[in-house]
Amino acid sequence: MTSDASPREALARSIEEHDAPRPGEAVLALVSGGPDSMALMHLLADAHDGRVEVLTLDHGLRAEAAAECALVLERARALGLRAHHHALGVAAGSGVQQRARDARYRTARAVAAERGCDVIAVAHTRDDQAETVLMRMARGAGTAGAAGMRFREGDLVRPLLGVAASATRRWCAEAGIPVVDDPSNRDPAFARVHVRHLLGDIETRFPGAAVHIAALAADMHAEADLVGELADQAVRRCITADGCSITALLAEPAPIRGRVIRHLLLAAGAPPDRVDRAAVARVMEVATGKAGGTEVGGVRVVKAPDRVLALKTVDIHTPGESPLPVPGEVVFGGVRVRAAMGVAPVPTEARVGLVRVGSLRVRAPRDGDRLPLTSGGRARLGRLLAQDGVPAAMRSTVPVIVDGDRPIWVAGHRADPAHLAPCGQRAVVLEVAPA
Repeated sequence: MTSDASPREALARSIEEHDAPRPGEAVLALVSGGPDSMALMHLLADAHDGRVEVLTLDHGLRAEAAAECALVLERARALGLRAHHHALGVAAGSGVQQRARDARYRTARAVAAERGCDVIAVAHTRDDQAETVLMRMARGAGTAGAAGMRFREGDLVRPLLGVAASATRRWCAEAGIPVVDDPSNRDPAFARVHVRHLLGDIETRFPGAAVHIAALAADMHAEADLVGELADQAVRRCITADGCSITALLAEPAPIRGRVIRHLLLAAGAPPDRVDRAAVARVMEVATGKAGGTEVGGVRVVKAPDRVLALKTVDIHTPGESPLPVPGEVVFGGVRVRAAMGVAPVPTEARVGLVRVGSLRVRAPRDGDRLPLTSGGRARLGRLLAQDGVPAAMRSTVPVIVDGDRPIWVAGHRADPAHLAPCGQRAVVLEVAPA
């Protein structure tokens, strides 16, 4: 989109090139009364061929907000648009802008669902895009995050993302549209306002900087889409129900590895704003054995044999003790332990054949548990698990198969060599698999 596009041209191109919004879609426009959102409301009313409704919100942070909402309602109804008003009651204090944003979108989605609106239109401009790119880069976002906002993203559309904020102010002034001025948009105590001032300083030295940053964001989105297709294929190669294969992960190019790890963390419930470059680097340290585990936004990442697991911290608990019949199976700590009579295989971490077993049970490791070593002597299970990279917080989820009360196999790790059956001999075959 050209740097001198008018708001009307920007909206037309947004609809034609980005489906933001698609023709005929029912749109709920978020309107604060500022020039960007007032321009958006008037342009959608004039140019969009689908139903347009308006939502204006009083966050409860400024006394002037009630009058500003009244102005929006008046102008919306003059355009023949159905308008809605909600008071949010956001408390002042730490993190107020993020809390206000969360409340704003939560309310907008509820109203959109109630009114049967397909998308929510917000009035982000090219200046907002440049600020977002700078902020995300400074916070350590990967290339996908640093690319900034898209014209259409989930249930949000940004029809004015290709137009300068100065153009919306000029357009409203020329059209005689009254707008409001929120003083918080000039308060440098807020991170975005601080970046806005910084961008103004950059523009002084490098005229057109916001245009160039927004153009870079568009290029990065195009490249991210291409890399995203490759990453989707890699995710299917690397990630299964039992975690992420380390062998497969390390075989991918570095940019794809990062995308795979981000997918693993997000799928486990990590907040997107915590899945940054530093988090990816920490997970790679786990995968390569340089760290036993890490935590990302409430998700615990641990290393198991040839795989990386990402589990919500709240999901980590000590399973109860259970009998293991032969044949039979037990689900324990997110894995399935199976027992059956068969032919002893070559022993691996995930499958062994045992002899001379009595009544089997599956339980968590206990203080005092020890396992014989092939080199002689016995070692504490806690120490063995630590050597295998299992963090202390996760050791209670490791299944220990006991004969009576004697550990004979630590599922996924190692067995008592005295209980291993020679290959090909009839034995009790134990194996561990994803639950």
